[in-house]
Amino acid sequence: LTYIQVPVNFQFQAKRFYIGVGPYVGFGVAGKFTMEGGGTDVNWDIKYGNSMTDHVAPLDIGLNLGGGYMMSNGLRFGIVYAYSLTDATPKDKQTAGIDPVKHILLAISAGYMFGGGGEK
Repeated sequence: LTYIQVPVNFQFQAKRFYIGVGPYVGFGVAGKFTMEGGGTDVNWDIKYGNSMTDHVAPLDIGLNLGGGYMMSNGLRFGIVYAYSLTDATPKDKQTAGIDPVKHILLAISAGYMFGGGGEK
């Protein structure tokens, strides 16, 4: 599944370490399902929407928590955990009694801050 996630984090920094927490909104944009076995492979594109024929709900709202370290040369390394507060099951399937599905994300990151790492 591919979502464009837009976080709004509140960040606290102590020396070179930082921690951030906040909500996010995710928008489903693409995805592919592959099932292998029995000599036959099955592939199909994920359909985002809220009808019985859709696979996943198009909107995801949740919370994330992250932290990391900023080096003096501008390099930064971090980790983020995100947990969905909404059901990823399309709305029509929710009313049909399909069990809820939640998105969970664990990500690591590396980046560069132009102009250096801030506080020396």
